[in-house]
Amino acid sequence: MTDIIGKSEQERLKELAGEYISFSEPMSRHTTFRTGGKAAVFARPGSIAELEALLDWAAEKKIACEVIGGGSNLLVKDGGFAGILINLSRCTDAGFRPENGKEGSVLLRVSAGSGLRAFCGFAVRNRLEGTEGLLGIPGSVGGGIRMNAGTALGCISDILESVRIMLPGGQSREMKRSEMNFSYRSLCWNADGIAPEGREPLILEAVFRLQKSRESVGECKARARQIMEKRKKTQPWQFPSAGCFFKNPPGLSAGKLIDSLGLKGKRAGGAEVSCKHANFIINRHRASASDILALAELLQKSVCKKFGIRLEREVKVIGQ
Repeated sequence: MTDIIGKSEQERLKELAGEYISFSEPMSRHTTFRTGGKAAVFARPGSIAELEALLDWAAEKKIACEVIGGGSNLLVKDGGFAGILINLSRCTDAGFRPENGKEGSVLLRVSAGSGLRAFCGFAVRNRLEGTEGLLGIPGSVGGGIRMNAGTALGCISDILESVRIMLPGGQSREMKRSEMNFSYRSLCWNADGIAPEGREPLILEAVFRLQKSRESVGECKARARQIMEKRKKTQPWQFPSAGCFFKNPPGLSAGKLIDSLGLKGKRAGGAEVSCKHANFIINRHRASASDILALAELLQKSVCKKFGIRLEREVKVIGQ
């Protein structure tokens, strides 16, 4: 996998992106599936300048480059990724910066590399309402925006005010929520010319509008615990997974469709359809990415044959 990056180029990348860069990095260490092939380069730039230098180098060398967030909605194929995977956790200030909003609301500025769980925890401790639909969802804030993460209690786009992005040319700009086109588990950029040649901008920072709760801190924490306990009863938290594997078809539940076919507990190698929630494919015992994809394909074919519905993956699959 390092064949595309020679020794001299490795040294150059270390100069550009600092010490937090590795080669032939197993992505099982960086995804919630705990499996997958190696990335030719895995980088955690320590500043926006390092990020820009890394992206410029990749563009110059025509090497594929992806930002992967917290790896919670990602599966890297067993053959690995012949390019650069970037994690932004060190790239921007991970603090949470509250500002006064309109009509008693609070604007909270959050870096894209911050964890969703840390974001929700901060909101609960500071009596801020609006993040209930994100409780228990792993991954980063930037990744959550990119996939419009959420549950039945709400999506991240419901509370988003604006984002600061880096354009493909390296410039940064603010975008309002109204300029972004969110749909179920998806984000498309509305502004003309925002993503030339299919190169999407990178989310660096976000501003959320939250409401100050009338409850005490203790009451806010108790309500958050109730939501988490309910989720834990219905989801297989004890095994590695990427959460719901398929998007729900309009008006339907992917999990219920799969369950109705008696496919809970179905296995392919070390991968299994969770007996708790049929839309979770779990890494039960040293599953390979191929095991997971084979099981996903079986579910898709079974649902399509019975109901005429082609389930669409919610999990992003990259590599070869």
